[in-house]
Amino acid sequence: MTEEHSEDNLAARTEAYLSQSVLRHPGEATKALKSCEELLPHAEELGIAARCVDAIAARSSATSLSWFGDLAVLGLHMYKRVMAAMAAREDVGPGALEGCLVSHAHATPPGLPGVATVEDVLIPSYSGVAEMLYDVDYVEWVVRHFLAEEEVGEDEASWSAAITEEEAAARTTTSRPSAVAMVQVGKLVDNYLADLASDANLKPTKFCELALAMPDHARIYDDGVYRAVDIYLKAHPRLTAEERNRVCGVVDCRKLTMEACTHAAQNERLLLRAVLQLFGPMMENDAKSIQIDDMEAKVFKMMLHFIYTDTLPNIDEGEIVEMAQHLFVAADRYNLERLKLICANMLCNYMDVSTVATTLALAEQHDCDRLKEVCYRFLASFQNLKAVTLTDGFKHLKIIRPNILEELLGR
Repeated sequence: MTEEHSEDNLAARTEAYLSQSVLRHPGEATKALKSCEELLPHAEELGIAARCVDAIAARSSATSLSWFGDLAVLGLHMYKRVMAAMAAREDVGPGALEGCLVSHAHATPPGLPGVATVEDVLIPSYSGVAEMLYDVDYVEWVVRHFLAEEEVGEDEASWSAAITEEEAAARTTTSRPSAVAMVQVGKLVDNYLADLASDANLKPTKFCELALAMPDHARIYDDGVYRAVDIYLKAHPRLTAEERNRVCGVVDCRKLTMEACTHAAQNERLLLRAVLQLFGPMMENDAKSIQIDDMEAKVFKMMLHFIYTDTLPNIDEGEIVEMAQHLFVAADRYNLERLKLICANMLCNYMDVSTVATTLALAEQHDCDRLKEVCYRFLASFQNLKAVTLTDGFKHLKIIRPNILEELLGR
């Protein structure tokens, strides 16, 4: 088969065919590269796959790029390899790369997401204007194309009353992704989002669009998308309260496993954390409502406002101290450390003879050393201490700390 046996043998003829008929034409080189996918690793060892990739990339700088649609036959691994080779060439501009991606997206087989891996869909962004590391728009298009097949299946099933049950079942089965495939795609999207989340240029709107593209039944549990949200919030600490709220909103608290729920309840990056702590009992008992007896409705409303906006609503001047005290207690109960700190600062700023004893009692009960220290400094004045001992708040303080007066006098 080689020239050692005779001239113009099979090896020489094959090489001539590759050089003269295949590698000179990108469409033919693409077909050959597709064949290489079924002949690995032999095609790699013989260098045929690499030569096909280089030949396709070399032709991508040509004026006519109508053959870009031919690349749709390639698997994602080979397609990404071709794109990387094109991007490495100085004579291939961003417009050609973007056009290639668009052509491939429009010709992507509907079943592609069901067999793809995260590595397959981590396609670098080759657009000259894109700032993100990976082409999220392309992946979103492929996923929505996959989901469109399900809608077609539902439509066909709805008008199939005129045919037999067997025919209707067959049509639905062949045209619509299976429930297993749908769950697989859901996991793929969640894992993709987790890998993508650390990209500093990934906007919250784009993150949410892809996360919410999947229907509810594509996720048995929301642990995967919760993981992606956690990574995203960690990588984007400067989000506004509205943006954080939108990102957290892609997670359905009711579909978190106990492990994820426990993690989320202790995760200070999540607005979801406080909601889980507030409504966890309701979700566990599958109740339609929850009753909170130890908090006024007005205080509860302010706390929810803070959870979702990271700010407190306007408070009337005459109610500031009272509301700060109530919110301080609520914040400590639900581990809202930032709210607790804000309330402690408000109590420090509005401290006087009538409020210091109650404030010190709260600081003792809810373990706030900074607030206690400010109270002690205020009571270091003998005139202040003498006036405070006449207040109702001091009587309550003595119940909690019977020796408080001796301690203050001894400081």
